[in-house]
Amino acid sequence: MVIGLDVTAHVEASGKTVRFYVEMRSDAIRFGFNGRFSQLRALHMALAATLRTTDPGLGLPPFPPKHMLENMSSPANVARRRNELFDYYTLLATNDVAVAFLAAQPETTASGVTFTQPVQVRRRH
Repeated sequence: MVIGLDVTAHVEASGKTVRFYVEMRSDAIRFGFNGRFSQLRALHMALAATLRTTDPGLGLPPFPPKHMLENMSSPANVARRRNELFDYYTLLATNDVAVAFLAAQPETTASGVTFTQPVQVRRRH
């Protein structure tokens, strides 16, 4: 499955936290999700646990490390974190089982990540 990917970041109204928006699209389906970095890390841990129980051979790329950024409202720091997440989700998109897991999530997960419902993509000929 070939996946197109986009990751954007927006500073929330408080000015202290950043919400990351991830959109994935293949030839057949399009979906997205968003959350703070800590919420996306919790989603990664839930996905890793699910994959370990279904097929221990299916691994995930390592989630970007937690490191202290002095000012997350700084455009340079937000861009750096966005790039780290883009690299992570680019690697994750090569795992069809992981993508199917993400596409099948309810609107909001226990980790606080909000999902948009998958949309079937129709090709025009």
